[in-house]
Amino acid sequence: MIPRAFAYERPGSVADAAGLLRRHGEGARILAGGHSLLPMMKLRLAAPETLIDIGGISSLRGVTDAGSHLVIGALTAHAELAASELVRSACPILARAAASVGDMQVRNRGTIGGSLAQADPHGDLPTVLLALDGEVSAEGPDGMRTIAASDHTKATTTCGVRNPGTSEPRASAICDFACRRKRLMVRQAHHERVRAHRAPVPLQSDG
Repeated sequence: MIPRAFAYERPGSVADAAGLLRRHGEGARILAGGHSLLPMMKLRLAAPETLIDIGGISSLRGVTDAGSHLVIGALTAHAELAASELVRSACPILARAAASVGDMQVRNRGTIGGSLAQADPHGDLPTVLLALDGEVSAEGPDGMRTIAASDHTKATTTCGVRNPGTSEPRASAICDFACRRKRLMVRQAHHERVRAHRAPVPLQSDG
């Protein structure tokens, strides 16, 4: 099917995107990789009046080592996470989860921010966020807000990030993912245990 007509905006910064969300209100949706939103639009299960394409905001891409944690931009693709030596050494469970998402096309276009904001119960990354006691940072006209993993996913396809000017949680979001370096134990589907502990050197998997 063909989506309904919509307006298209392509902001150059997070501040511009937040301003557009405030201006267009409930009729606006964020477009990142598009693997969740575009199929819904084609089926007319979603019919936004305005698409705000954040793909050109370079500050939302990449992985950085912040010392006590990793900061991952919302537009970082799954394939980038899976291939990142920094992620694979400091947070191997996240790299493995990203490598298992969908197929190659999805991993190359889909983003971690989109996956977390969509809050799909079939998604791997929201579960990893919770297991690692991660945090999501959301930026809007009123500044930056940090959301704990336990408060992030509210319901199916609904997360704890609000569009500017509204009080309701929405699936559209601009966020960073912080993978905390702390002592934890994660049991994967095949019952392999991966240990991550606080240390001044990159973390290693014990297999």
